[in-house]
Amino acid sequence: RGLVIEKKDLTEAKILEWIKAYYKKNGRWPVKDSGQVHELDENWGAINQALVAGLRGLKGGLSLTKLRKKYKLK
Repeated sequence: RGLVIEKKDLTEAKILEWIKAYYKKNGRWPVKDSGQVHELDENWGAINQALVAGLRGLKGGLSLTKLRKKYKLK
């Protein structure tokens, strides 16, 4: 049996904070293959999947790129 770890719900606002912090630190926007989110127990691939599929309290139908565009972050 595998251990199931419940992840906290996400919000678009929280993800946007992380996106902006990543950009400030790295000079580029995060993508699903960008690895770990800062020093959190999160990774960009899992966040992107939650945005796409509507997991962890999100509506779905977005991606990291679509979320950025929705809030006019270029």
